Amino acid sequence: MAFRGSSLQAALQDVPNVLADPVLWEQSYDAMFEQVRRAILKAGRDGTLSRDPVSDDAIQDAWLLLVEVRRRHRTRKRRVAECLPAIRRCQRWMRVLSESSRVQQA
Repeated sequence: MAFRGSSLQAALQDVPNVLADPVLWEQSYDAMFEQVRRAILKAGRDGTLSRDPVSDDAIQDAWLLLVEVRRRHRTRKRRVAECLPAIRRCQRWMRVLSESSRVQQA
């Protein structure tokens, strides 16, 4: 799996596949997480996180990735936390968090 592009949309493209496949998760979660983290931080700095053309499903998948990385890999806790200030400023991301039963159960 090749992770290309730095945009948030590109970074989130393969997240559902990685979340669904345990083998793929072990092979690629770290690279995927870092790409998603960098894209979130960049979009937060640029003020484009709320305007990025990603679906609510993709945002939900991003939340699931962040929660799963934090849960499975405690050493990544600080890296996940780095994303939160940018995400908290985005109403759409917070709405998806509060409305998603999948994220709430994770």
